[in-house]
Amino acid sequence: MNKETTIKIYDYVGEFAEDKNKARDLRIEFIMPILERNETVILDFEKVNSTTQSFIHALISEVIKQNGAGILDKLLFKNCNDIVKEVVKIVVEYLQDPPKLSDLPSSGKAH
Repeated sequence: MNKETTIKIYDYVGEFAEDKNKARDLRIEFIMPILERNETVILDFEKVNSTTQSFIHALISEVIKQNGAGILDKLLFKNCNDIVKEVVKIVVEYLQDPPKLSDLPSSGKAH
């Protein structure tokens, strides 16, 4: 059976997960080493009322960039309310299909 480690986000950031420096620290100190041991990480958002895209991005972006989207099979989100679910969904979709320079609107100015 695959070993699982649960990280209780509330214990590190409280009910509003916004501190991207703490997210980065969680990624470096816990998430990456656990995944490198081929274990599953459960990010438990119990008691977290809200989060920001920058927090979720700092928490998981490098993980997905280094390992590909398949790593999401070993990076699980638990006890997410609707707000947290939506933010995670936005960030994960962005990381899997980031906009290309040609997709960005032009300013209409000649260069």
